[in-house]
Amino acid sequence: MSETKNKKSNVAGLAVLGVAIVLLAMCGRDGGSEAPTIDSPVFKDINNGMVFSMVSAPGMDAERYLEAARSQCEGKQICQVIAWNDAENAGTAMPLLDREAQAVVFNYSLNRTTGFEQALWRCTKFKRPNKGQCLAD
Repeated sequence: MSETKNKKSNVAGLAVLGVAIVLLAMCGRDGGSEAPTIDSPVFKDINNGMVFSMVSAPGMDAERYLEAARSQCEGKQICQVIAWNDAENAGTAMPLLDREAQAVVFNYSLNRTTGFEQALWRCTKFKRPNKGQCLAD
């Protein structure tokens, strides 16, 4: 009788494990957000709807960063997008930690009130035609 009970317990345990695996797969590898791709970066609000982290897959084209940031800021008066191509070092809140700030690959700032718009890339990763488009090292 105890052997039957153990088999039922093992089957139930495997069923629970199977459901957990399926749920984790549906949520993405970090348990709640999608994994970024070259075409679809992942955004996270890190400062009251005004500053967003953007995580892209390595290899995303430099111009795609600007397109994605402008799309994220559409309809906002003031907006900033800070981008990483490494989720491990991406910022999760303001102010950024030193390691997060050092890993930034793109920064977009927009203020529609003043007409200010600026896009800066990490030029050690992205070739830009003008040094004025580069983040300070």
